[in-house]
Formats: sequence, C-alpha cells, structure tokens
Amino acid sequence: MRLSMLVIAVAFPAFGQEPTSEGVRRPASAEINSVSVYEAGYWLSVPSTGGLTVPTDPVSLLMGGVEAEASLNLRGRRAEGTFTYRGGYVRNHRFEEMSGSDHTVHLEFLSGRGRRTTYRFEGVGESRLISNMLFAPARTLTAAQEASTPGELSEALGGNVFAAIGGSPLELMINGARRRMGSLHARVTHALLSRLAVQGGIGVIRDLRTTSSNPQFTSGYPSVTLGVGDAGITYSHSPRTRLIFATSYSKSYSSQYRFDIETSTLGVERTVGRRSFVRADGGYARTAYLGEVERPGRNGYTAFGAAGTNAGNHTVAASFRRGVADFHGLGADTTIGGEGSWSWRRARSPLALASSLGYERLQIGSSRILNAWVYHATVIREINPHFSLVFDVAYANGTSGTLADFARRGVRLTLVWTPQENGRRR
Repeated sequence: MRLSMLVIAVAFPAFGQEPTSEGVRRPASAEINSVSVYEAGYWLSVPSTGGLTVPTDPVSLLMGGVEAEASLNLRGRRAEGTFTYRGGYVRNHRFEEMSGSDHTVHLEFLSGRGRRTTYRFEGVGESRLISNMLFAPARTLTAAQEASTPGELSEALGGNVFAAIGGSPLELMINGARRRMGSLHARVTHALLSRLAVQGGIGVIRDLRTTSSNPQFTSGYPSVTLGVGDAGITYSHSPRTRLIFATSYSKSYSSQYRFDIETSTLGVERTVGRRSFVRADGGYARTAYLGEVERPGRNGYTAFGAAGTNAGNHTVAASFRRGVADFHGLGADTTIGGEGSWSWRRARSPLALASSLGYERLQIGSSRILNAWVYHATVIREINPHFSLVFDVAYANGTSGTLADFARRGVRLTLVWTPQENGRRR
C-alpha cells in the first residue's frame, strides 16, 4: 500500500514490471516509504439539517496537511510478509469535523511461493477523512499498476469484494465526514494439475458510519458487517484462454437489513497479444432477506466484465459489474457499478498523467434509487529522484432522490519526498 499520490507516481508503466525472481532470499527491512505535505481547496454541498434532500449553499474552504508512510518487510524463500502504516494530520479552520488525524494499517502475508499450494492473509484497518479519500486513486488504476501480467490484473479486478468496497463511489456519499473500517481476508490456492487449480477464501469486513454533533457531517446510513466465503476452479484451456467457475456465500448485517446472498458464476478470460486481456463472467444469484416475511427471497443474475491494455506509453483498464443486493447494508435489490482509468508516461520522462471515472447505482425497492460517481485526474512532475510535485483534481456527486444531496469538488497540490528513488524510468 502506498500513499494515494505515490501509487501513481511510483508505478508507471502498468503491468509491465519484471517480477522478482523466486528463490532469492532477501533480509528483513524497515523503510520510510514517503513523507508529503499538501494544500487543498474544497467546494462542497451536503444535505441541510433535518435530513432533507435539499443541498445547502456550496461551502468553499482551504485545508492543509502532512502524511507519512513506513513499512516493515520480511521475505524468505517461500514466504513474505509486509506491514505498512500510513498516518497524517489535516487542518481546516472552519469545520472541526474536517480536521483531525488519519490512520491506515495494512498487513499482508504470503506463504508457499513456488509450491503447488499457496496461502495469503490480508488485514486492513483505517480511519480516514472523506476529504482525503476523495483524492484516492481508482481501484482499476491501482490494480493495473501493481499487476505484473494481464492475468494478474484480471484477477485483481474480479471477485475481490473487499477491494470493491474500498473503491466504491458510494462510500464517499454515505459515510459522513470520516470513513472507519476494518477487514480480514484469508485465501488458499492449490494447483491440482499444470492447467487446473482450485481456490477458496473467507473474510469479514466492518464498516462504521460517522456520527457527529453537526448533522451536515453525520451519516444517515447504518453501519454494516459483511462476511464472505467463496470457492472456485480455474482451468487454462490454452496459454491465452482461461475458464473460471466460482461460487460464493455472503451474509450482511446492519441495523436496517439482514440478508444472505448465494452466487454461482462461470467466466472466460482471454489474453490478447502480450499486454491486453478481456474477461466476462455471468451467473445465478439468490438473495434471502432474513426476518422479513413480507420480502421473500429473490432469484436474479450477476454479471462482470473487465478489459485492460498496456500499449506503448498508455495504460487503460475498465470494469463493470451487476449484482443483487449490496455490500453497504442498505437492502438494495440490484447494484450496478462501473469504473475506468487511463494513465500515461513516456520512458525516461519526469511527467506522468492519470485519470479515472467511477459510477455506482443501487435500486432500493420499487422507487428509491441511490447513485454516486467520482472523477479524479492527476499530474505528476518529478523534480529529482527523491522529490515530486503532484497536482490532483477530483469531483464527486451523489443523489438519493430527484435533487442532488451530495457534491464535493477539490484541488490539491502535494510535495512528496521518497527516500528511495521515486522514478522507474525505462
């Protein structure tokens, strides 16, 4: 995990990195990944008091902050682990709810590298102001820049509900002033044959909504706990084509709704050329609303599609999903979401560009619709191998009726210092 601005600055170009050669034993290391200072301007509109959907007059304000990240890495021949902490402080002169400290911890452990059976464990905990989450890079962009191959990118974009929750546009709208969450996820993968592998995972996530004395920054939506278990089989039909079967069971609890979701899907993934892929999944889904006699279980379908390419100096990645219910604890009947990202960097150039657009829509009952979208653009200019200037522009908007009840725009200028060289120019 990296600072949101460094995810873009460090990782160009996407899924073109050479993987670390296996069998090389690297010692433990503790590192300061980055230190940054920034100044940001915001224009925001939130619901007026009384829970009405009529927005207040837009408020403009300035915010400044500092952020740092450090990590501990333990690597051996067959296992590796990483613990990362990111902390910062934001100051706003006008609203106390938009000032305070940010904290994020990330623990990841991988065992069995190079063997037929591998184990992965991941834990995340965070308490972050929504004003900073507005500038976080899109999930598709981060996944593309962390993946080494098109197949890894396809796997990162599909099926990871925990990553999907973290990158959800609706999270900006329904959490209030601050996002607080924690998650644990474990997965095992076993190669039965050279072309056939099975995998299974289990995890839980807890998302806490914000409470505040100021109604403008208090979430009107319930906190939620979501548990997920899944299993799957992948078969490599050819070096370029892979078939994917998956089944999952999830249970969601909130103060307003409790429901179970069962899904079974079949998908196909195809590598195109050396640096591109397309993927499509679809299948059956059933939702049961617990304790609601007047709301019987429903049958439905779920669908997922993704594509990505790293051609020349450009990286493009996109994903789309359609599901039943939702993972926000709001009791939706259907969920539709899509996201796309683009990034550019020329070899040996100190300049990098990136942009993304995300959208999410929930259908709750026969009449209520909740939707949100967010746009983010970034320009990075390396000053020298250790310092970069990052300029961000972001815009988010959400509606829960006929009138807009959430809007937030922002610009931010950041000076980033990395002890290790921040450029990977080729």
